[in-house]
Amino acid sequence: MKYRDEYRTPEAARAYAEAITRITTRPWTLMEVCGGQTNAIVRFGIDQLLPEEITLIHGPGCPVCVTPIDYIDKALEIAATPGVVLCTFGDMLRVPGTQSDLAAARARGADVRVVYSPLEALAVAREHPDCEVVFFAVGFETTAPANAMAVYQAEREGLVNFSVLVSQVLVPPAIRALLERPGNRIQGFLAAGHVCTVTGYGEYEPIADQYRVPIVVTGFEPLDILEGVYRCISQLEQGEHRVENQYSRAVRRPGNQLAQQVMETVFQVVPRQWRGMGGIPESGLGLSPEYRTFDAEARFGEVSDREEVVGECASGAVLRGEIRPDQCPAFGTRCTPEQPLGVTMVSEEGPALPITVIAGTLEARPMSDIHCPVTVDGQDVVTMAHGGGGRATARLLDSLFRPAFDNPWLERQHDGAVLDMAGAMAFTTDSYVVRPLFFPGSDIGAMAVHGTVNDLAMCGAEPQYLSAGFILEEGLPLTTLRQVIDSMASAARKAGVRIVTGDLKVVERGKADGLYINTAGVGRIVAADPVEPGQVRSGDRVLLSGDIGRHGIAVMAAREKLDLESAIESDCASIASPVLALLHEGIAVRCLRDLTRGGLASGLVEVAETAGLAARIQEADIPVREDVSAVCELLGLDPLHVANEGRFMAVVAPEDVDRALAILRCHRVSKAAVEIGRFQEGRAGQVTAESLIGGTRIVDRLSGEQLPRIC
Repeated sequence: MKYRDEYRTPEAARAYAEAITRITTRPWTLMEVCGGQTNAIVRFGIDQLLPEEITLIHGPGCPVCVTPIDYIDKALEIAATPGVVLCTFGDMLRVPGTQSDLAAARARGADVRVVYSPLEALAVAREHPDCEVVFFAVGFETTAPANAMAVYQAEREGLVNFSVLVSQVLVPPAIRALLERPGNRIQGFLAAGHVCTVTGYGEYEPIADQYRVPIVVTGFEPLDILEGVYRCISQLEQGEHRVENQYSRAVRRPGNQLAQQVMETVFQVVPRQWRGMGGIPESGLGLSPEYRTFDAEARFGEVSDREEVVGECASGAVLRGEIRPDQCPAFGTRCTPEQPLGVTMVSEEGPALPITVIAGTLEARPMSDIHCPVTVDGQDVVTMAHGGGGRATARLLDSLFRPAFDNPWLERQHDGAVLDMAGAMAFTTDSYVVRPLFFPGSDIGAMAVHGTVNDLAMCGAEPQYLSAGFILEEGLPLTTLRQVIDSMASAARKAGVRIVTGDLKVVERGKADGLYINTAGVGRIVAADPVEPGQVRSGDRVLLSGDIGRHGIAVMAAREKLDLESAIESDCASIASPVLALLHEGIAVRCLRDLTRGGLASGLVEVAETAGLAARIQEADIPVREDVSAVCELLGLDPLHVANEGRFMAVVAPEDVDRALAILRCHRVSKAAVEIGRFQEGRAGQVTAESLIGGTRIVDRLSGEQLPRIC
């Protein structure tokens, strides 16, 4: 992919790292301003390539982290108001307010909607003229032009039911505030490239001169960041201090003047409170008097301007670069991604969580590339995160379902139960809820059949019989129902199974997304030995049946009406045929896992935990189609967490790897099978990935509902 692949080459990364080492003669401390850069540093293990004399501090460049708690509380108050639709970027759902967060508010009935653009919130206002539609406008200069344009367009259209709750902040005043703090130890900055595409970098030049610090405008790929570090260290070693533009392929000194014009039309510069940093003069944007009528504070009351109560949380000191996250006394004990005391442990762009993730510093269990939003323990309602297939799902199963239904079959934590009923049989059940019902490459009917067949195959069974229960919503067109039923029948014929029993219920309009399907399946065990996580041994190899991520992205694109240049189709398919071929040919298959909710990451962690082993994978060996990778990059998603419906991993004995791959590649659904890693001795459940440039990160389950991040 142009402008990406050439900035991720391992050889060039090593060359830059060696060059940095050669010119470094003393300790230096740099701060990368942007959370996107922080995410890239930990994702690719960039800090591991640098000499020990260089310290990277993760700064206050995460929009989620710096939004004051009073704005979260005001958003919660607005969302709880009858007749209000609150639209927000996905990052903000899990940011804790004083008592709760927007995800919990939505679970309790508030109409909180995730949007990908403020213009989507405008569309909601047009479609629902009887509702007050409020957009939670947060972020740095990067999001400001689009947020300003939404207000500008609302004024032109006369959308009187639209308003914005504005918590926009500006980067240069925050840099000044950091440099003026007593005890400051920051000696150079990597400035946020995407901010400077909007603003340019002229306003950073007086900062470099006044405080005698080098500032390098830097992109977000590994080579961008390594080059930014090299330029910054070069200046420091030579006693220089100026602004350099490493990100010249996107940034010009004047910036985007059209974007600046719309910002200046709609917004005015105002003082702003920063979570963790306090009040900073002229560091925010608020609506100008001409657009005051669209200010949610004018309609729902002003946000209080209270001083932040620090308490036990040290996230403010982390954001200011005064301490590392792991130097906070509560880090990893009383403050975890599941139960954060502060926002730096919430977002994947926040300073605390990526360090927790990559270093794997919590002894209780490994952590990794955790996606916002995380789920806070202690919630008294079910949230969308509980259905994400990640850690929230696992906690719900472990705390409620498994204790209630405890038995030896459930203890194996497999895709189905193997029962001895005049011969070993596998039995599984699943439910299917998807919106839209039809998506590129498949539909809910075929997915229900394939998903059940695949679960049986993962147990080492030949699928034979299925049941199908339907919950239909009043008003569902019979033509739609017929399409789904015909698709199920076709999928069952191709998979060689029969649907032999079922059930039908109808609920009132508005009580279901058209229809839900529940299935159960039974199959005859054909594996000579048990196929389950407990059979995995140190040294066993991990095989992946093909490229990952297509199903999740196809469904997301159809649901959110994303206008993609290429048509991404779901990989939904039966995978029983290649699995049965492995078993019939006598391959020593230890374990099989289909990579549905939670993706490859959850599958690896679950097997490693149950087996009591660690695992190591090579990211360069994991196939991800270029268009899928591009969408994941755009939305801030990790392909390892994206759901699949026609992909599986097989754990096999090392001596059988070549033969197993040859068998898999004879089948259409697994013709691109590859070896991606191995299981090994180590902390139970810890999965590490060698990045594309040679660094290491820890891979963990998805922490909640998979949502795009702000920037």
